[in-house]
Amino acid sequence: MKEKFFLSFTLNILSNLMYLISGYLLALNLEVALLGLWVFLNSLVNLGFLFMDVGFDIIHYQYSGKKEFAKYFSTYFSLKLILLIFNVLFSLLLLFIFNFWISFMFLIFFLILLISKMFYYLSNIFLVHLRANLKIFKAETPSFIIISLKSFIIIILALNLSIIENPVLFLCYNNLFFDILLILIIVSLSKKEIKFYKPNLKYMRSYINDAKPLTLYSIILVISTYLGDVILDYSFGHETLAFFSIVNGYIIPVLLLISGSIITIYFSLFSKYQEEKNINSITQITRVLEKYYSIIFLFLIIFVFLNGKEMFEIFLPQYISSVPILYILIFIPYIVGISRPYPYILISGKKQGLNAKISTINSLSIIFLMIILIPEKLFLLPGFGLGAIGYALAQTLPWILWSILNRYHVYKYFGIKMNGNLFIHVLMAIATFFTSYFIKQVIRPYIMELYSLVIISSCMELIIFLILLFVFKQLNKDDIKLFMELIKLKIYMTSFKDEFKQEN
Repeated sequence: MKEKFFLSFTLNILSNLMYLISGYLLALNLEVALLGLWVFLNSLVNLGFLFMDVGFDIIHYQYSGKKEFAKYFSTYFSLKLILLIFNVLFSLLLLFIFNFWISFMFLIFFLILLISKMFYYLSNIFLVHLRANLKIFKAETPSFIIISLKSFIIIILALNLSIIENPVLFLCYNNLFFDILLILIIVSLSKKEIKFYKPNLKYMRSYINDAKPLTLYSIILVISTYLGDVILDYSFGHETLAFFSIVNGYIIPVLLLISGSIITIYFSLFSKYQEEKNINSITQITRVLEKYYSIIFLFLIIFVFLNGKEMFEIFLPQYISSVPILYILIFIPYIVGISRPYPYILISGKKQGLNAKISTINSLSIIFLMIILIPEKLFLLPGFGLGAIGYALAQTLPWILWSILNRYHVYKYFGIKMNGNLFIHVLMAIATFFTSYFIKQVIRPYIMELYSLVIISSCMELIIFLILLFVFKQLNKDDIKLFMELIKLKIYMTSFKDEFKQEN
């Protein structure tokens, strides 16, 4: 099973590395205002899919531990199709509310992205079912290919902008083509995993009842994720949105996928262990995830504060205004990463209502802070007018409360205590930063090239942090053995063949 964890993790990292490279080249060559327009378009379409899930996906994962799980798919599929209709109608309603239909070109952009979103939505139904069945190779391989190809085409666009008359239209068609291709591949791979039955009213009621506590949260989550882009764009323009989005839309999502890439695997395991009342196995998995995510993300935080400004000066000088935003948002992947298993422990333990309340508090806090911190005035309500900085604070601060509430309730209901070693990691990270920063200032006069300074200081940071981790026994030889085992190709080939072999 560990190879499925590592494969899902690796493919998601690689595909999103391609996405990051394509986003970087696009930002480097595309006009700042046009990038802001592209972000604004996607945020509007995503805001239109207000009923993207309403909790049915999470419940479908939860049901993966049931013996008759194969019979649930038809009902799940039917419910998702009904939601799709509502999403399309609400998207068109937004189009008229904001009078975007008046601009013909904007209308074309919006409709193409809307159709693309519909195909992606349909693909995700099958992807969720494959992952719930732990068919990780079948789910992650096509996703990896499509994201990589989509990113590759964006790279071609970014390097040939002079011959592309309308780059935003090109990006819209790129999304549409590959989202259609994805659903064709996924449906083909899902044939042996899916049996269609007549939708079961009993199952339907079960989905609706179990998802009911998650419904409000799912809707609020969409609002909290995309409303800020609309407010920022209307208040400060496309360029300011571009400065914020280069961090929030490209860097942070890639970092979040480090911890998010294997959610579906351990969530399915948590569901099975909960059925067996095996809390010890859940605790063991959680401890391992906390440990490695803490180390990875603390290293990245140190790197950002040590070399973030230089990285922008080297690679994206026109986005140097984004550096203060990065200093704030970089804490989100860490807070979310070390705490991500906890809400899924609650959900797998039939505490989805409690999880929904915690998540709803988090999302409502984000929405409230966005409304008061971003604009100078929203309708008749005065705001602080902090713009992108206010948006960054609004996105970051509520996650601290979210983490505390999840950990408290997991301890209350399942007796899983907080990992005290996380505080040791933080102290070592602080020591590493100040030591590395001091050395960097000492050697700076002797190193003229920014590239060399960044490389040397980053290597120093890594060495110092690892030494501290080994000295204080936060890492040991067992961690090295685990890493060496994970890079063996044979275990992946065996698992790959087992998953794709013909069934008798």
